[in-house]
Amino acid sequence: RARGKWGCQGASPAGLRPGRCALAAATTGRSAAARRGPAAASAASTSGSSESQQHQRCHEGKRFNYCTKLSTSSAELRAVASLRSFVFKDEYDRYVVIDDAIAAPQRHRILATVEWDRLEKATASWRGKQEAEAGPGGGVTLCVSAWLGRRCVSEVRDAIMADCDRSTLCIIAGAGGGGKEEEEEERGGAMSSDPAPVIGSLDLSTAKLPEDVRRAAARAGLALSTVAYISNVGVLPGARCSGVAGELLSFAEATALAHLGVTRVFTHAKRSEMHDQKLLYFKHGYSLVEHHDHDHDQDQDQDEDKDKDKEGGQLEKKDTVLLTNSLV
Repeated sequence: RARGKWGCQGASPAGLRPGRCALAAATTGRSAAARRGPAAASAASTSGSSESQQHQRCHEGKRFNYCTKLSTSSAELRAVASLRSFVFKDEYDRYVVIDDAIAAPQRHRILATVEWDRLEKATASWRGKQEAEAGPGGGVTLCVSAWLGRRCVSEVRDAIMADCDRSTLCIIAGAGGGGKEEEEEERGGAMSSDPAPVIGSLDLSTAKLPEDVRRAAARAGLALSTVAYISNVGVLPGARCSGVAGELLSFAEATALAHLGVTRVFTHAKRSEMHDQKLLYFKHGYSLVEHHDHDHDQDQDQDEDKDKDKEGGQLEKKDTVLLTNSLV
């Protein structure tokens, strides 16, 4: 089940398959166009650039530049999964059982592979939706990610790479916003020939909404087709306090409104953070969803069934609250 902003969702290691770099497909298309002549090659290059920029934004920060985008290729999802195995390490250790005899590097690869498989399956409906050019509606999951740009303070880059490893690197075609190489370098984008590390990510889903989200939407008279749930918000420690998480939220919300017809989003946050008015969600217009006694009774019954401790039979304390934000 969804574990809120710091959690992870269930996954199965079955059905794994090797990824293919996003650049390979783009290069294949341009090579085929080149054989048809300069005009076709130019058109293919322009089309590929426009397609890669359709779902991404570039940002200029004080310490580094970065871009936010939808991760759709297998290579990008693999890098995001690797990032989460670092950012959510403690949560994975709680919910995913791995033999203690397995060394740390191998444990990391196992966790990343499990999350990669989950992401591939979860985002498959969105990728199919794009290929079919379908309109708004239908349950899909979007993976929104942030990638480090070319301009970055050396100390910050060292700190970011110290938080992870090369498995979080991926070639992001057109991350600099298109145009000449000098223009992309000035904007701080990662050139298609320059692998960039993923520094943050989140999931936005209109499918399999948590039960408390469904109840809150029903009380507000909202159609479930207009509701989305945000989870797995995480940024590498070395890239925090730079607005990355906020841009991930804004990008996800704008994409959901424009392409999915979503008008209300929900998420979970730690109860202990509610006193902090500088909380990320409060700064972006989120508010606390009023809690009802009937909801509490249902949540308690579900917790008794699902969250009993295996050793002592103790109940896991529910330490999250539900937040919401209107997009219109």
